[in-house]
Amino acid sequence: MRDIPPAVTWDGTPLPDDGYVHPRRSWQVVMTGQFDDSHPARLVEDLGRLLDLRPDIACLSIDTDDGGMLVGRDWPSDYLEEADAVLARIEAAPGIRTVTLNRRTDPTH
Repeated sequence: MRDIPPAVTWDGTPLPDDGYVHPRRSWQVVMTGQFDDSHPARLVEDLGRLLDLRPDIACLSIDTDDGGMLVGRDWPSDYLEEADAVLARIEAAPGIRTVTLNRRTDPTH
């Protein structure tokens, strides 16, 4: 039986060993606004899982006892730079005239 390494976020922050299967993501959950810092790690992971399951969601607006917060995805800057470089290679490929990036509006497709 091989050892399974502990799950970490993209920046290397370890996730808690709480029995929940934490997926590896190229992004991390970012929360801004007025909220108590004591939110359990499971809540943060559930918010991340919702964003995994619903890529059409840009961010969540959540009302809390302390006010409100926005929850979204945050990618490391080199990830976005790599995406730009890949897109540039696709656009430069022979025979490609245009590339249009369409926003996903229907979560079922």
